[in-house]
Amino acid sequence: MELNDQSEVYHLRDAVWKAAGMAPFDGCLCIGCLEKRLGRQLRPTDFDTSHPFNRVPGTPRLMERRAKPFKPTGGLLTSDD
Repeated sequence: MELNDQSEVYHLRDAVWKAAGMAPFDGCLCIGCLEKRLGRQLRPTDFDTSHPFNRVPGTPRLMERRAKPFKPTGGLLTSDD
C-alpha cells in the first residue's frame, strides 16, 4: 500500500473523533464525511500531531486542514502488505 496525494490517512485527538460520533478504533471516515458529522471544517489543532499518520502525504484537502508542510519520515510511505 502506498500513501500518496490521493490518501486521507490521519489521526485526530480523541475528543474530536468522539464529537463526530465515533468510538476508538470504530472505522475510518474521509475528511468530507468527518466534517459533515462535526458540522465544521477541521483545524490543525484537531490532529494528534504526535501520531505518525499525521506525518504522511495526503490529499490537498487533508494537507490544507493540517496546515503543515509534508516532511517525509521514511518507512511510513509504502508497505509490502
